[in-house]
Amino acid sequence: MNAELGRRLRQARLELGLSGTELARRIGKSQPYISDLERGQRTPSLSTLAALAQALGRPLSYFLGADEEGEALSWPERTLPTEKANEMTRRLATAVVDQLLSAELLRTDQNTDRDKLVQIVHQAIQNAYHQVRATTLPRQAKAASNR
Repeated sequence: MNAELGRRLRQARLELGLSGTELARRIGKSQPYISDLERGQRTPSLSTLAALAQALGRPLSYFLGADEEGEALSWPERTLPTEKANEMTRRLATAVVDQLLSAELLRTDQNTDRDKLVQIVHQAIQNAYHQVRATTLPRQAKAASNR
């Protein structure tokens, strides 16, 4: 359980682009404490876990493993990168590159082949997802607290 909890904590933190130090600051703990949690060497109290969930914009159940496969969560609620989400964004990137190439809005040259363009677009999709996610989480948390 601790290893899975640690893995989920780390994924959620990285998805938001937070350092361990910043996450620790947000919940009033130390960076080594966060590191120990992520390595599965410590178990947080329920109040600390609730603070982590709030800071990371995740439901408490996410960290307790209630949705092991992530199937109950919709696309924006899934942590990137997961295998399924990564494959989906890679397919999306491939389709976008193919459409741009066929419409001649994008061209390859001797130094940049189609696969490289797919990699670039795939990374851009993931970066955009993280940016949008980081800006919508604070609004969602605020809306939830106003209910």
